[in-house]
Amino acid sequence: MITRNTLFSKAFMTFLMLHPQLVVAGDFTGADVLEWSLESQSSFYQTSISMAGIVAARTGNHDEIVTCINGWYSSSHQLERNSYIRNKLRDFSTYHPQGVILAVLEEACGDFDRS
Repeated sequence: MITRNTLFSKAFMTFLMLHPQLVVAGDFTGADVLEWSLESQSSFYQTSISMAGIVAARTGNHDEIVTCINGWYSSSHQLERNSYIRNKLRDFSTYHPQGVILAVLEEACGDFDRS
């Protein structure tokens, strides 16, 4: 588990190094992500979903959500899920993409706010 968390953390840090101006920009929207190559979009989705799973796991209160996220975004479903997220980003293109991805995860796996 430590190796997986380390891998995801490093992937997230690499992403931040490659796109720092977009991550911190207040006007970063789903439309911005949709302008990227499909490979970059997929990497962004995977990193965002992995980090949401790690955060949920660290709280100690969301084991069922973590299990759901891992199953929902398993390697056999990633292309389908990426397409679904891409469509949601088109529908909500003026919103921050992290918010849209979190909403998609909550739609699939439940509310993160519960304790």
